[in-house]
Amino acid sequence: MRTPWIRSFVLALLLVVAGTGLARAQGDAQKLFLDGLRLLDAGRANEAAGRFEQGLDIDPDNAQARFYLGEAYLATGRKKQAIEQWRRALDIDADSLVAEGARKRLSEWSGEPVAGGGDAGNVQTARTFIQECPLCP
Repeated sequence: MRTPWIRSFVLALLLVVAGTGLARAQGDAQKLFLDGLRLLDAGRANEAAGRFEQGLDIDPDNAQARFYLGEAYLATGRKKQAIEQWRRALDIDADSLVAEGARKRLSEWSGEPVAGGGDAGNVQTARTFIQECPLCP
């Protein structure tokens, strides 16, 4: 009789531990993204790209990080990689905070018209994000 209860308890405990690990990983990714934004804002695009790449290893479906990785790539002369990241950002979330910026960048740098238009997200947007970030120290 005790076996089903023990199994349920162990399963619930495993779910809690797994959830805690996932939350920690998401927090690690957010810290890496924030570090990347700060580095990009400081003109250290190579280092910023590294942080975004590390964060995207943890959270590959973050449209904002993909957009800013594209910005970092562009700043370091990696146009093809930048275009790829802007496309991926739109594929992930065409309505994200950076979607209009990704569309504009793609239109500018790929020569392809991209539906939606709007102002490009840029380092100024990164500054605003950093200033308004509720998780930032």
